[in-house]
Amino acid sequence: MKEWINWKLYWLLMGMVIVSTVLGQPAITTMTGKELTMEYMFFYALPLNGIISLLTVFIGLFLAKHMNMGSPILEAWVNGEKLPRKKLKFTLLYAPIIGVVVSISTLFISLIPSDPIGSDSIAGQVPSAFESILSAFYGGMFEEITMRLFFMTLYAWFISFIIAKLRRRKTVPSKIAIWISILVAGLAFGAGHLVTASQMFALTPSIIIKIMLGNGIPGIVFGYLYWKKGLEASMMTHFTGDIVLHVIPLLFV
Repeated sequence: MKEWINWKLYWLLMGMVIVSTVLGQPAITTMTGKELTMEYMFFYALPLNGIISLLTVFIGLFLAKHMNMGSPILEAWVNGEKLPRKKLKFTLLYAPIIGVVVSISTLFISLIPSDPIGSDSIAGQVPSAFESILSAFYGGMFEEITMRLFFMTLYAWFISFIIAKLRRRKTVPSKIAIWISILVAGLAFGAGHLVTASQMFALTPSIIIKIMLGNGIPGIVFGYLYWKKGLEASMMTHFTGDIVLHVIPLLFV
């Protein structure tokens, strides 16, 4: 009987969810002005991300097979197969370069003039360089597994399914559906950062635009790489971009 998903890959990704969730909490609690305690970690952060991911990772892996998406490098590794050389080279060599370029574009967007933020509205603080390094694993792992493997794959499959039904054909990957899912997932990625930002300061229209552009554009790039090169490429690009964007500037402040 053929398995619905690759269970070895499933549990590997779940392990990445747990590890990245733990690593990301110092920066998250610092930004939102919350206290990082054992109770917060084990009775809120880990259960929230872990329980949700039990389902989202399963759905993502199941539908990824039908959309010709997924994580080819990790899947080959857990299966003891030869790693896809071209995709491995891209992930290790070119994805970090793309991450640097994307982060620089985000820095330029952050320079766009906006309404001033009152200091009395700030609930948290800027994470330290060390906390930001740990947070980069959260972005590269958990956010990519959630936004690309689950959300983008699900949306691409759903639109492809609707198109197939209208045409009375078998559901197959549709380029139109994939491009729409890339854009929607990118916008959702930007909107997700508004939630964290709203816990730090009052959101003005200009700040909302900057946050949406500064995260939405990278999200679209991550989605394209996930489609063309695999989840590992989007993970590496995201991780590198976070290091350049959030860590390196702190070293010069």
